[in-house]
Amino acid sequence: MGKSQLQNSEVTGKGPCSHCGSSDASVSYSDGSLYCFSCERYTPPSGDRRPERMSKKIKGLIDPGECRPLNKRKIRQDTCELFRYTVAEIKGKVVQVAPYNDQEGNTVAQHIRTADKEFPWYGESKGVQLFGQHLWRTKGRRVVVTEGEID
Repeated sequence: MGKSQLQNSEVTGKGPCSHCGSSDASVSYSDGSLYCFSCERYTPPSGDRRPERMSKKIKGLIDPGECRPLNKRKIRQDTCELFRYTVAEIKGKVVQVAPYNDQEGNTVAQHIRTADKEFPWYGESKGVQLFGQHLWRTKGRRVVVTEGEID
């Protein structure tokens, strides 16, 4: 499934994902397709094909962990689920994981935030979109500027 397919459809609702069990990360589109922002499963409108994972396997990506609210930053869980911003563990240390996508909507890189305020990249960070850019159409009149992933 290409990013252009979702861009040509309107969001018609959101709800639970039958694959991962998320309570509200599955979004339905006007063309009849579904996409879960938690497990990244795409279900085509025809229902004939098996759901696909949008992310291709990229060497160096870590297990994204789980979505949790960022209470110190007053960021709710549903916001973290929308952006797929997660909390994971690397070498016994808890880190925050921000996924970055390529132009086709595949997660190809992760920007990590450690408790020590280190910010390493995992995966292929060249050619990625802006954080969260995959959530909106490429045409429009809105621009959202933030300082970082958790702003």
